[in-house]
Amino acid sequence: MESFVMANNSSEIKYEWNGSTTSLVIFTVLTLLMNGYILLLFAIKRTLHTPFAVYLISLLCANIFQTFADLLNLLTYTRQRWYFTSFLCSVAIYSEWVGGAAVLHSHLTITLNRIWASTFPIHYRNYHSIRTAVLFCLLMLGYCHLLTGPLLLIDYLYYRPGMANATECTIAMDAQPQYAGFVDVWVYVVPMLVMLLSYPYLLWKRKQLGKVTESPAVTNGGVPNGKATADSSHGFRVLTALTGSIVICWAPEKIYWMLLAFWGVDVTVLKEAANLMYSVQTVLDPLLFAVALKDLKVVIIAQWRTAFLLCYGRRPR
Repeated sequence: MESFVMANNSSEIKYEWNGSTTSLVIFTVLTLLMNGYILLLFAIKRTLHTPFAVYLISLLCANIFQTFADLLNLLTYTRQRWYFTSFLCSVAIYSEWVGGAAVLHSHLTITLNRIWASTFPIHYRNYHSIRTAVLFCLLMLGYCHLLTGPLLLIDYLYYRPGMANATECTIAMDAQPQYAGFVDVWVYVVPMLVMLLSYPYLLWKRKQLGKVTESPAVTNGGVPNGKATADSSHGFRVLTALTGSIVICWAPEKIYWMLLAFWGVDVTVLKEAANLMYSVQTVLDPLLFAVALKDLKVVIIAQWRTAFLLCYGRRPR
């Protein structure tokens, strides 16, 4: 999603608010509130402190960080120029490109985690820990910087105009079309394909595990089937929900950028749909967590029940 849509240096430009813009405002605010709320629950509730939760926390943080560019965008809609400093423009572009890549790759790490857990269950139970999950997330973040960093640095050094009277803050796509297209494919399209193509395999492995765990005492390879099977079920539900949301919400945005980067085709209708669906996805993540994770759902229900009783009824015991 491009950062800022005003296109020239004329002080006469007036931004026209429409349905797409209003939706972007709503989803930006909801993204900050909902992701922040779920992130706070993960921080304060020790029952949620699990290795798998590290991947979910990484995704929530990436959603909030990526939304920083949208927030600056909203604050400039009532101006006729880029209202902030050149440094904040660089930060906004960084949060858009690296943050967006981190969002998608946080989804990818969840897929890779499920592949590991399904393919090598004993190895997974013996070696997967909070430290391992943090390492995976850091490697993911480093990969995002490795591919997007040169594009942003070259743009900053050679193609970024002065921001004194600029009306937009965005990367010069036409100056680096081949590399921008390369980044779009490897940072965004390839992870989406990996997630989509991995899902049938994970579904097959899950069915295999279900057949093995019909035995009341033992799972595949001698792993107890109680908590391990429940954790696997929760992880698979999260994966199913996130894979569906990524495919539905990111597909229009990726198609738009590939048309623009490789063929120079700017489809306005597709761009508006892409911007809207891109914003919807960051709101869906915390909702999907609340639905798919039983422990998180229990914490949320307990919190809201307590708040309701404190406001409208007797104090809870």
